[in-house]
Amino acid sequence: METDQSTSADDAAETDMRETVKMYERKLKDLEAEFERCLGELKVTTSTSEKESHPPTDHALPYKKEFKIQGQIGDPGQRDKLAFMSLVHQIDSGLKRGYPEKEIVEAVVRAVTPGLQLRDYLEGRDDLDLPITRRLLRAHFQERGATELYQELCGISQGRIETAQNFVLRALALKQRVLFASKEANAKFKYDQTLVESMFEHAVSTGLSNAEVRQEVKNAFSSNKCSEEDLLERVNQASHSEAERARKMQLKKPVTASVEMTGNDRHKPEVKKEKSPNLYEEVQLLKTQVAEIHKAITAGEGRKRLRGGPGDAPIVNRMV
Repeated sequence: METDQSTSADDAAETDMRETVKMYERKLKDLEAEFERCLGELKVTTSTSEKESHPPTDHALPYKKEFKIQGQIGDPGQRDKLAFMSLVHQIDSGLKRGYPEKEIVEAVVRAVTPGLQLRDYLEGRDDLDLPITRRLLRAHFQERGATELYQELCGISQGRIETAQNFVLRALALKQRVLFASKEANAKFKYDQTLVESMFEHAVSTGLSNAEVRQEVKNAFSSNKCSEEDLLERVNQASHSEAERARKMQLKKPVTASVEMTGNDRHKPEVKKEKSPNLYEEVQLLKTQVAEIHKAITAGEGRKRLRGGPGDAPIVNRMV
């Protein structure tokens, strides 16, 4: 009896000990997880502080060795040279990539075609910074102000041989130029983007020549979320549909023969052609006239013979 009680007590003690061990094991795992989390946060903090204290140098980034302008700056209107908006886009791209303004200005000066007065002038200025350079470039390219560009946007229309897609692209480019000119520091009038967008929609909706494409554009503008990409896709689709419809209608149209008149023929008066007489009637009339003449000659010769006139017979014989 005593042996059974002692065995039960030992089992209970062993069970308690196992529970205690399991509890400490769970606590140890929790402590290890907490330690790993704290260690990770410490590594992130240390890495961030090192980056802030030691920023990346130009040698660590090969693409930032030197800022260059792709293309050359020539006289205004040269097709093989840079346009103003393309040049401005490259300048803004360099600023976003972290290039200093001084390096960008130097790249712009190097991009000017040697021999131009603009390059000589820029190389001779000591106080040249990026805002001044942008103003000088605008003057060199003879760029118009925001007011003139906005007025052009108001009256834009599709050309006679211009496609609907090219017209919309031209209007989009003009809208961007208006917004860019309004952001310039020396702009006299600054047009709000909402105002420019509204005028752009009105100009495109009224400037397209085809009614079906105009309606498709109006439907696109009526939706609140219509990006420029969606607009171009819908214009392209509407243009193809209209071209296909016109082609089908042309095939169904009956072919009629027509005589093209020259300019001189249109002014010539109409001359009524007389009907040619019957050939048989002409021959009969001619025979009758010959017979009458022969009869008259014969009668005259007979009277001469009765009177005894000489030299008449050969004449009669010749006539016969």
